[in-house]
Amino acid sequence: MTSISAPVYGVALSADDSLPGPVGGQISYILTITNTGNIADDYNLAPSGHTWTTTLSNSQLHLAPSASGIITVTVGIPPDANDQDTDSVTITATSQGDTSKTDTAVLTTTSIATPIYGVTLSADDSLSGPAGDLVSYTMAITNTGNVFDTFDLMLSGEEWIANLSTSSVSLSPSASKLFTVTINIPPGSNNQDTDSVTVAATSQGDINKTDGAVLTTISLGKSIKIYLPVVLLNSTQ
Repeated sequence: MTSISAPVYGVALSADDSLPGPVGGQISYILTITNTGNIADDYNLAPSGHTWTTTLSNSQLHLAPSASGIITVTVGIPPDANDQDTDSVTITATSQGDTSKTDTAVLTTTSIATPIYGVTLSADDSLSGPAGDLVSYTMAITNTGNVFDTFDLMLSGEEWIANLSTSSVSLSPSASKLFTVTINIPPGSNNQDTDSVTVAATSQGDINKTDGAVLTTISLGKSIKIYLPVVLLNSTQ
């Protein structure tokens, strides 16, 4: 009398779960698929959850019991991706003999960009105020590169007292941040006296990448206070 084992279906996936790749290039993952059942089976393979272009070398695989097979998953990294952008794809293997038997592998790709550094500054370039007052410029700094960077800020060329709200700013690619430059207009300055200060932002990643803005402050001179005589009116009874 011969005993016949009941069919057992199963599947297991294994792969590197994270790889880096160049912006605009491709990364290939090697997935190993194993039939963990006791009967030959066919497996459907499908990607999901991804944004970047992802292709599989095979969408189906036939395996004997305990046998393993290999497929390649290729991920295309977009040419406009920034440094350290990521995208994840879930690969699902499903038994055709028993569709409740599945296994998944999550593959996360990280873009590696050739570093590009850049910075821009923007602000009102001229403000005025009375002698003895404090004038404040609000400036915007933008990281125009494709990598995280820190920018050193510096003032130069001024005669009147000038101060920065911060000496450095750290920014992600394409991000911007506001900071202020304050100018003390001297109490003894005359109407239409001027002073200029140059604000420079320099990339720490590439010190050759800088931008500058010239802020010119105009004194309106001393404010004049006019005192009017007080006239008391007496009423007669």
